[in-house]
Amino acid sequence: MTAPRVAISGVGLTKHCAYPVKQTWKEMLGDAVAEARSESGLKPQDIDGGVVAYHGEGSVETGDIGPMVADWLGIAPKAITGISAACSGGAVALYHAFALVASGMCEVALAAGFEKGSDLYEYVESISISSEVEYDYHLGLTHLDWFFLNARRSTEKFGADIDAFACWVEQRHEFARLHSKSFYYGQSMLSREELRGSLLYLSAARADGAAAAIITTAEGASRMKKKPVFVDGIGYAAGSAYLPHKFGCGSPDFDICDSAVTRTAAQQAFRMAGLKSSANAGLFQVSDAVPAVAFMELEALGLYPPGTAWKGVLEGIHGRGGRYPTNTHGGSIAFGHASGASALVSIIETTQQLRKEAGPRQIDGNFCEGICQSCGGANNNNTVTVLRKG
Repeated sequence: MTAPRVAISGVGLTKHCAYPVKQTWKEMLGDAVAEARSESGLKPQDIDGGVVAYHGEGSVETGDIGPMVADWLGIAPKAITGISAACSGGAVALYHAFALVASGMCEVALAAGFEKGSDLYEYVESISISSEVEYDYHLGLTHLDWFFLNARRSTEKFGADIDAFACWVEQRHEFARLHSKSFYYGQSMLSREELRGSLLYLSAARADGAAAAIITTAEGASRMKKKPVFVDGIGYAAGSAYLPHKFGCGSPDFDICDSAVTRTAAQQAFRMAGLKSSANAGLFQVSDAVPAVAFMELEALGLYPPGTAWKGVLEGIHGRGGRYPTNTHGGSIAFGHASGASALVSIIETTQQLRKEAGPRQIDGNFCEGICQSCGGANNNNTVTVLRKG
């Protein structure tokens, strides 16, 4: 028995900003799901089940959110499963919604994710539970420390030029200012020197936001309003979160500047999609909490040998007119990083690009394939997804 081809038939997302005080997380999530349903022409009762991602109970101080979400969205008694998968959450939700549809358990499934960190007194402390709490965190290393250790290692080990970091940030800001739901939309563009001179811009813009996608079979998608975009390959892999392992201690296969977990997820996704090389894809979306993370993920996807992606960034390969436009919505750096939603925002951006519905940020060319990567936790909870036009 051959599994049915699985499609995305509707997408929705909210404006990403730092402090949306007038909305609860339920209201924010509801807006994203309503937009996705509207694109598909579906009513709440048409959804057979799904998955919702959030950073964890420490981030919204609410547990057992699956049934609450199902009730709030009008889907109950059909079930929604709540998952905590750090910054990969939205893509992991898609992974499981894909499985629900491909297995025949659901004809129509929901994948969704959100973050409402502004409700917390100290957000950074709360997300530190994504690290090895018994070891790293108790020794004083927060989640953010991991990212900056990665950036330092990138410059020391591979000689990555600080101008490559600034170039990456500048190009993402150029894209984000063309997206009406991005963190920086409507703000004046800064110079490269300004972007380079502040850690505020060299790391992700922490934001609140929600994203949603309707997943169904190819047959089901053909009856809906929008042209489908097919999930032809999807992979999910895990690795150690223990920081010493990232420097090769006890595990020579790991290095903080090497994304072995992404390589494994990519192998799964590419094999499922029948894709021999990532080089033929039209665009990419990768994790970029700091630019050095984006560099190593591009390498793990097979576009560069280890330690060389920063050179491609300096050459403009990942900008608007480059060979491999990347993070065309602005990425976490400039669109905004809402933990449970961000990986799904990348899926939504690629869906809109493949549909030719990305407006002023639309990439030229007749490409039919996009690759989305996400990393969660300490780069130990990663996904790769291959999307294609119908």
